[in-house]
Amino acid sequence: MKIFTSIIVGFLIGALSYWFNPYNEMYVAGINIYKILGFGSFISSILLTYFLKEKFYRTALFMTLGVFFAVFSRIVYDIKIDGSSHNLFPFEIILTSIITIVAAIVGGYLTESITKSNQH
Repeated sequence: MKIFTSIIVGFLIGALSYWFNPYNEMYVAGINIYKILGFGSFISSILLTYFLKEKFYRTALFMTLGVFFAVFSRIVYDIKIDGSSHNLFPFEIILTSIITIVAAIVGGYLTESITKSNQH
């Protein structure tokens, strides 16, 4: 259940940052999609690591998997509409995965470190 929750949260973060903008548009409501992705991953990782009592690296890994699913499904949708779009989609997936995993690891590690130091 913890794994599924992390994947769903990651999927929602990916959907929020990637689905509500037209192709080739980098902003949602005036905010860069990568900032939404990084901030959402950071905050969600803090909350998931704290409340689920899961190891930070597992939370980060499964959140990144959820973001991957969201980004990949958007790419498939766009390619069905216009086959010439997303000709560099592997780089999109790599970039979003790197942003997500780094932000989630930092957030989760901070939470786990603070939680462990408060227990001693």
